[in-house]
Amino acid sequence: MTFWLSPGSGVQLTGEETLSVRAMGITPKSGFTHITLKTEDPGVAVIPGNSTTLIPMSCSLWNSSSEDSHCFNFSFEIQGVFLGRTHVLFYAGQLVNDAHVLPVEYNVAVLRPPSLLANIFTYTIIAIVAINTIGFGCSIDLEEMRRILKKPIPPAIGLGCQFVLNPLIAYGLGQAVGLNMSLALGLFSVGSCPGGGASNMWTYLLDGDLNLSILMTFMSTIAAFAMLPLWMYTLGQTLIPENVEIPFSNIFYSLISLVVPCVIGILIKRYFPKAANIIRKLIKPIAFVIILLILSVGIYSNLYMFTLMKNWRVLVCGLATPYSAYVTSAMVAWIGRQPPARILTISIETAIQNTAIAMVLILTTFPEPEASIAAVMPVTTVMFTPFPLIIFLIIKTIRARCCLPDTSKDSQLTTDEKDSPKPHGKASIKKGVTNISFKKIEDIEEYPKNQSTLSSVV
Repeated sequence: MTFWLSPGSGVQLTGEETLSVRAMGITPKSGFTHITLKTEDPGVAVIPGNSTTLIPMSCSLWNSSSEDSHCFNFSFEIQGVFLGRTHVLFYAGQLVNDAHVLPVEYNVAVLRPPSLLANIFTYTIIAIVAINTIGFGCSIDLEEMRRILKKPIPPAIGLGCQFVLNPLIAYGLGQAVGLNMSLALGLFSVGSCPGGGASNMWTYLLDGDLNLSILMTFMSTIAAFAMLPLWMYTLGQTLIPENVEIPFSNIFYSLISLVVPCVIGILIKRYFPKAANIIRKLIKPIAFVIILLILSVGIYSNLYMFTLMKNWRVLVCGLATPYSAYVTSAMVAWIGRQPPARILTISIETAIQNTAIAMVLILTTFPEPEASIAAVMPVTTVMFTPFPLIIFLIIKTIRARCCLPDTSKDSQLTTDEKDSPKPHGKASIKKGVTNISFKKIEDIEEYPKNQSTLSSVV
């Protein structure tokens, strides 16, 4: 039995769209009279009706003898259900319940419907993050960064965790739980990417080492030019289809989008210090606006992903990847004898990835719907990453507001202090000044001995 399908070798549906497919073919006169159809994955697309009867037609179109062959045509509809790919399976026979599988492969792809809200959200976040990055640039202390680079152990620890631990953790988790290729690639892309700008925000909010955080973000973004292709061409080869190229130009654009606002902030601090002070005060409000947008508009504009997130494998990997990075990087920094502020900074910088680069890599490399499916992992990871930081920030805020030490006693002198004899001269007791000592005048080398009174010295 031979037949042809129109359109072509497959169809693309958008969302729950329905398309009609026409089939024409030739079968021996003693051959099949019924065709039963179904999709390989009903969760992606379905065929209403399933069964159809072959309609006879002239065989002259194929120059086939009507004495030997029976020519036919029929049509069927395919309806999209959810994002993904599947195949239409054809069963032919004399009766409806016959199950002779035909060697025909008809591809069906269901794509994500276009969303104006998702596009608006994306561009809004880009603009707000750029403004926030300018604020971080205004907070950079260049002298402090030079001092850090003279003893580069903290950034070296951070880069090691970023580009050795993270990719191995992401790859291992994907393989351990059995993610499909598209989802595993999305997870590995996140693990192989440099630190994200949100790490600077959280370091600032949690009183970490902001200069170290910004330096690590900058250095990891530069290192990504070598490390990201390295991982993609090694372990990533097991997850990437053939003839896929790493989008170096998009990685470069991501680097520029991070560096340029930061440089603008540094220049503002250098030439307009008063404006820099005002901009620095806006960092926390803008940071909270970003968090609120992600937790509201960001989730609403990507609701389709929650269907894929019902898969326990997706949830486990999205949660375990950043949390493993928090713990392992903090342990490495602790072994490296770093102070608490830098342990916190290295942990945040390692766990918070630049998912924008991962999204660019995925969306510009793979066709749809694979790209949208792989993008679920960066989004899932981003959703779970900030929860420990939010908890720490809430605890820090409560302690700052409710558990401040009582300094009222320090502002008043006790009765004994007021009644105690005062030393000669103009010395006075000031808040916070302790261990005051006095020397004999003759012990002072520079004492002008030709003076007969103390008033010239005291």
